[in-house]
Order: sequence, then C-alpha cells, then structure tokens
Amino acid sequence: MDKDFVISELIKRLNILEVELTQLKTDYAVLKKASSQLQAENTLLKAEISELESRFKSNSSNSSKPPSSDGYQEKPAFAKKTKGKKGGQKGHKGNNLRQVAKPDKTIKCVTDKCSCGHEFHLDEFSIDEKRQVFDLPQPSWRLPNIRYTKQAVRFVG
Repeated sequence: MDKDFVISELIKRLNILEVELTQLKTDYAVLKKASSQLQAENTLLKAEISELESRFKSNSSNSSKPPSSDGYQEKPAFAKKTKGKKGGQKGHKGNNLRQVAKPDKTIKCVTDKCSCGHEFHLDEFSIDEKRQVFDLPQPSWRLPNIRYTKQAVRFVG
C-alpha cells in the first residue's frame, strides 16, 4: 500500500466523520429543544391532573358542595365484620342505672301457697331478688285559660 493512498483514504474518512459530527450536533440541538418543551408540557399536565383529582375527590363532607351532588353510593350487602366483641369489654366499668336508696314505692310480690298446697308463713320468706324499674311519668296537658280585656279612656271635655 502506498502512503499517499492511505492518507487520502484517511482524509476522506475524516471528512465523512466531520459531516456526521455536524449532523449529530444539529440533531442534538433539536432534541434538546424538544426535551425542554416536553418537560414544560409535562409540568403543566401534572398540575392539571392534580387539580382534576382534587375536584373528583371532593364531596359534601370535605367541600361546600350539597349532598345531592355526591351521587349514588351503593351500600354493602353485608356489614363489615368487627374484630372485637360487641358491648362492654372485660375490665370496663359500666355506667348504667344504679338502684336508688329511697324508691318512691315498694311493691312486695308474695305467694300464699305453693303449687303442692303448702301454705307459707312470714318467717319462711327471704328476699330472692330485688329490682327497680325506672318509669317515665305520663305527659299531661297544661291548658291555661287566657282572657284579654279592653279598656277605653273617656275624654272629659
């Protein structure tokens, strides 16, 4: 191989690479510009999505919308199972109606005879059970009679 031939081939290859480099620089500039435009568009779209999601998630309980705008919410056919037992748990001090020391009236329920025919005497009885019933009184009407009077001033003149 001749030196001049090799040098000329290398120069041709160098010229081709320079053209390719110029083309790549142009393509890089175009892609960089497109990338910055896409990033700006992406930021705008993310903001729009978050605004739409907040509007979609708003209902009458977390905004000023009326309940009629909530739409139909289908209720589950079966209630969810709860983990614990119902009612007061072990160790819980209950707050219920306590028996009063002086009730309004005492009613004694005493049987005279047993089903077998034995008659009981007072000394054979002991208190088996003691209950208090809290009854609300019946509401009653109060009907006042209201009378209005008229007065007229007579002028003396």
